Amino acid sequence: MFKKSRKFRELWIEDKEIATVKLADDFSTRLLGLMFKKKIDRPLLFEIPQRFNSPSRSAIHSCFMLVDIIVVFVDENDEVFEIARLKPWQYYKPKKSAKYVIEFNEEDYFKCKLEIGNRIKIKKCPNEKF
Repeated sequence: MFKKSRKFRELWIEDKEIATVKLADDFSTRLLGLMFKKKIDRPLLFEIPQRFNSPSRSAIHSCFMLVDIIVVFVDENDEVFEIARLKPWQYYKPKKSAKYVIEFNEEDYFKCKLEIGNRIKIKKCPNEKF
């Protein structure tokens, strides 16, 4: 019914890769996100089209989620500007529009050590075919 995304990206801070994230690049991956998952195997990256340049278009919900998530919002300058923790059945709208939204489980988030003000880079995985 739904096609599974097999695209991944590397998340970098300065010259260090901190995570491999799954790219939410098709309708089903964006629609379902992390809903109904008992375990999150890797962070999920949403790229927000800039034609939808408003905080409400960068908003996120945790309806139908079974675990808490930590959501990182990245602006047009690739800088982390907001971080939110959501329990299931919550809604969150950032204070400004985001270029990227990254959903983490707690363990992966704390391994990455992301903080407000960090500049990130999103890179294609070297072994991925396009």
